[in-house]
Amino acid sequence: MNQIERRQDMWQDAMRKRAQSDTECLVWAYERIRGQQKQIRNAGMVTAYINHGRWVADCNCNSGMAVDPDSTSAICLECGAVWHVTFPQTRERERIERALLLRPNVANRNWLPNETVSDLEAETRERMTAELADLQRRLSELGGE
Repeated sequence: MNQIERRQDMWQDAMRKRAQSDTECLVWAYERIRGQQKQIRNAGMVTAYINHGRWVADCNCNSGMAVDPDSTSAICLECGAVWHVTFPQTRERERIERALLLRPNVANRNWLPNETVSDLEAETRERMTAELADLQRRLSELGGE
């Protein structure tokens, strides 16, 4: 994966196609929730974070929500709550994504709002240095030296 996933990426299996826009995703979610006889309600504000290379936010029903930095709305597919989502400013968000995309293991592509971009970049440098040292060690073992 060469990008941090957004709602369109995460919902494509459930929608049985990749949505052409985030609006299409939200309309699909609205129709799905209405079809399940759930009450759609305004729930307030949540803050987005990155988990395993995906932009997400948490609903107060303990369900995770796929979110998109290009949209300020999120809808919980579990309970029907509609949230206003806050994201880092564009420049900061781009730095966060860039630092995480340097990590080869998607499971290590995580960011929480209480982490500064500088700390995240430093952590990524440390991880890359450790991974490089480990790779060099394993290569030398292969060479018999």
